[in-house]
Amino acid sequence: MKRLGIFILLALFSIQFADAQKLSRKERKAKRQQEVKELIDNGRFEFNANSASPMSGRQINLTTDYDLVIKGDSVVAYLPYFGRAYRAEYGSTDGGIKFDGKAESINVENNKKDGYTIKMKMRAPKDVYEMVLTVGSSGYASLSVNSQNRQPISYSGVIDDISD
Repeated sequence: MKRLGIFILLALFSIQFADAQKLSRKERKAKRQQEVKELIDNGRFEFNANSASPMSGRQINLTTDYDLVIKGDSVVAYLPYFGRAYRAEYGSTDGGIKFDGKAESINVENNKKDGYTIKMKMRAPKDVYEMVLTVGSSGYASLSVNSQNRQPISYSGVIDDISD
């Protein structure tokens, strides 16, 4: 009888603990959604790429830190490139998407499902990039990059606060 009482008491505590965990998940989700909203509204965040999907191949998981940093109208990109280049400099070994400068245009739109679409146009010394960053309310994002001299490529990752 004593064991039955202890068992029932433990069962009640575990049920209450499970309810508290569910509530904290909802709170964490709401907190993350608010953080993402603040990052987008401030216009100061970085996109950390986890994988790349070239047009002519399958998805490639990235093991090194690659990112796109947005600070107002300033955009810094350090991303790998996998695909076909239509025009390349003779003897060049620089094959990634790398630039640092002011964007010609940045447009932020709210999506219907608590997300954001950020369209950017960047003019680098040897190329012009049109990028579309689609961000979900949870912080997961995808970046599509179109270039005049290369095949399109897309990246998947997350956005986060800028780590200075």
